[in-house]
Amino acid sequence: MISPWVTRTYFPKSPSTVDLGHNDNDSIYTKSIAIPGNQTIYYKFWKTERAGQGFESGDNRSYMIELSDVSLPIEYFDRDEIVDQKTFGVLQGWNMLSIPVYPPDFSKNVLFPTAISNAFTFDNGYIQKDILENGTGYWLKFPSNQNIQIIGWDAQLEYITLKTGWNLIGTFSDTVPVTSLNTDPPNLISSQFYGYNGVYFSANTLIPMEGYWVRSSGNGRLIKQNNFSKVDTKIEEAFDFSKFNYIEIESNGKKQKLYFGKNKVNVDLNKFILPPFPPQNSFDVRFESDRFLEIIPQKIENNIDYAFTILSNSLPITISWNIIEGEYELIYGINGNMNIKLTSRGKTIIENQNLTRPTLRVLAEENKIPDKYTLDHNYPNPF
Repeated sequence: MISPWVTRTYFPKSPSTVDLGHNDNDSIYTKSIAIPGNQTIYYKFWKTERAGQGFESGDNRSYMIELSDVSLPIEYFDRDEIVDQKTFGVLQGWNMLSIPVYPPDFSKNVLFPTAISNAFTFDNGYIQKDILENGTGYWLKFPSNQNIQIIGWDAQLEYITLKTGWNLIGTFSDTVPVTSLNTDPPNLISSQFYGYNGVYFSANTLIPMEGYWVRSSGNGRLIKQNNFSKVDTKIEEAFDFSKFNYIEIESNGKKQKLYFGKNKVNVDLNKFILPPFPPQNSFDVRFESDRFLEIIPQKIENNIDYAFTILSNSLPITISWNIIEGEYELIYGINGNMNIKLTSRGKTIIENQNLTRPTLRVLAEENKIPDKYTLDHNYPNPF
């Protein structure tokens, strides 16, 4: 497939003409123009009639050319700013992306011609978009690992709009640590920032061209200036996960951990809620509460079940565990007909079992099996 952007640079010593046609076996509108100086312009072409059959249907084609101070009687972008080119690697499958520059054409097919899916953003549910915009994140699927290039001017975003609930946001034109972000009004952020690289991960930095999830407690703005309340995002730094048990689920090279255990410190579990599920055929693991951490009560009088969800389109699935304290069982299979007692470190490989509603069961204290039995001396009652 021919890239929709073609770069041509000319350095004429005197006024000259340039044929802007592009030979790709299609009839493309061409135009010869005089070039008296140096300037960068963007000139839009349309596929035209072939063999007198009228205008062809299909997407517009755009071409980037470096020309001179000219005035053209058709649509083009005439700006003197330095044009930036962003290159970013995408993975095979689904990616969360954004537009960190102001491109000549915001259409999805021009910006991401090799994507094999529509572009989806989020507003209380996934929404397909054909025309993209700065400051918004999008899901896009690609057939292979590859590099993507986007050409445009610095978008000069001063803020990113937030709505109540989960937001799939874009990025600023430069790399921004989340510790330098602010909100207006203050204290809107109620989650971590999450990126996606085949699984969700907690992001400490917003990188241009990537997309991120963040949850807001109200409508407002995300700002990278210092005149509003700073965002509290250092959750992983302040919370010691090493003191918790975990199970880790792995499938096709992708893995994700679920943490659980007792905790004597008050924990805001809302901080550990994961974003909405990724698109179909993605990998995802979470408790049914949508969290990746569950706090177990200090006193356990009855068994407690924590069901979790595994989204995976490939087998086998490996479940490993690291148990520091407490007694637990892993229940899975059709109607929960399989169970494994989880002790210390271990793993199990599931190759063909139905994983309908796998469950972590916390055993009640009275149901625990004693590790050993002893017989002490029986002293006579002195009374």
